[in-house]
Amino acid sequence: MPSAIDPSQHDVESPELSDALRDLQSAIVLTAKPKKTYIQRPIDIICKVAYNEGLSHKSLRALLKIIIKPGNLDHANGKRLLDHFYPSSAVPDDIVYTVVGALGQGNGKATLPVQFPLTRWLVLVHDFVKHPALFTGLYGVFFNMLDMISI
Repeated sequence: MPSAIDPSQHDVESPELSDALRDLQSAIVLTAKPKKTYIQRPIDIICKVAYNEGLSHKSLRALLKIIIKPGNLDHANGKRLLDHFYPSSAVPDDIVYTVVGALGQGNGKATLPVQFPLTRWLVLVHDFVKHPALFTGLYGVFFNMLDMISI
């Protein structure tokens, strides 16, 4: 049986998770009222699979694209997904860079209520990043965000 940190399993995802991600991606383009109806089931499945098995790198990347883009999800569902944002193996550098790139103010940045859980996630996975030394190079970015009182 492969371990949870087996590198050969980092991009393998269950068919149930693939279907849920595809359903979520198609549901986020709907208007607000139907969107609430159609996103609950995929989010429930994603949270269940993430809790039980962890998310592959491919799934982490797909979810980040959905969570980071303002207007895709309401704050409650975005926070719920981030609360279940468990990697199944060491987190690759590009995912960390994507999260850090979503922090701050401006167009294309995650909304402020989503930035707090993203920042907390970075702290929690610090020891599970493939190259933890990359945080040393990001200290300048974090230091420049200190003026954002809401985080």
